[in-house]
Amino acid sequence: MIKRWFGLFISVLLTLSTFGLTPSSANASPQTPEEKASKEKAIQIAKEYIQRSSSDLSNRLSKLRGKDVTFEEVNKVISDYYKQNPAPQMVANDPTISIEDVFPKKVEKYKSRNKGKPFVITDFLKKQRQNEEDGELISLNRKNDGTIDVFVSDIGGVIGCEFGTVDNELSKKAKTKSSGNVGIAAYTPTKRTTCVAYTALGDRAFTLWAEGRFYYDGKTSWITHADGDYQRHLFGSTMVLEPRALGKMRTVYIEGHRYSEVYSRLYYEAVFGIRWAGIVLASDTVETSVGVTVTGNTYGRCIRL
Repeated sequence: MIKRWFGLFISVLLTLSTFGLTPSSANASPQTPEEKASKEKAIQIAKEYIQRSSSDLSNRLSKLRGKDVTFEEVNKVISDYYKQNPAPQMVANDPTISIEDVFPKKVEKYKSRNKGKPFVITDFLKKQRQNEEDGELISLNRKNDGTIDVFVSDIGGVIGCEFGTVDNELSKKAKTKSSGNVGIAAYTPTKRTTCVAYTALGDRAFTLWAEGRFYYDGKTSWITHADGDYQRHLFGSTMVLEPRALGKMRTVYIEGHRYSEVYSRLYYEAVFGIRWAGIVLASDTVETSVGVTVTGNTYGRCIRL
């Protein structure tokens, strides 16, 4: 049964869309009948392309279900699809078309519903998942261990999130120890959460990751290794990225329970194309984190702050 994920993805997908902003009717220049007809045609072409590509890409990714795959293999499926099915030039090169033009009712619904809410890519311990018709969430088996979640939005855009063990010397040296009355004490393998964001037209925008290794004894936990970084994939004037925290450590208390976390945080502003230079579509901060409970359960998440 196809799983549906909720629409908090949409705010960042709108931000990462390669379409520009459409001027308000009060500020826009009057259009000739020919210009209006041309724009209406481009909007229809954009709508058909996004709907077709979202459906086709979901079908390709769904074929990976039940297989053990790597995040690199998943991202290659996404990249190869858009290479083979590029956006029409009439749409990609038009600075006057926005996602709001193509899907006005859906965009308004997403914005009003999600105003002021955190953008959850990988929800905390999988408790916030809801059934909504915002797109398709494809959960895959990560090779060796962990999970890979890919969300394909129904208005264009893809976000992938990977959580699992990092194959390094620290992980190989993780050994269980005894701890007197508690009965459990151990080092976890090194765990990493990675988020990759794509634009509505298939361009990879950025990658952000956080990595941690932890010790726990049933009563408390702490961090023995922390790291994190980001990578830009869009250059020039298309996006401004500012790291706010990379591999930072913190202790979190939720409903009286203690969690040790490593997190990375990235601020971005989307500025699209030379013809859009100086026009900021939106700005936001995205965070990836990896953590552990006092009993050794590890988890990863990505959120929009």
